[in-house]
Amino acid sequence: MSTPSTRPVQREHPALAALAAAEYDRVLLALERFADTGAGDVKPLRGRAGVFRLGVGDWRAVFAYDGARAELVVERVANRRD
Repeated sequence: MSTPSTRPVQREHPALAALAAAEYDRVLLALERFADTGAGDVKPLRGRAGVFRLGVGDWRAVFAYDGARAELVVERVANRRD
């Protein structure tokens, strides 16, 4: 069981809500882990300052992260084959 995130993660994004329960939990946990520790399969997107890609199995989450405000905003979640 994970401890609650100390930094906010946008949980109600439509792309997250469209995932099956197991995938939702895995992606959300990975986003919260990144927000708390900076750990994960995360790469910055070229040409977009403060925007990153997080890989979780077959899923990729694109999100904006503002470390100064401790804010993570999900832009897109899709299967890596899409």
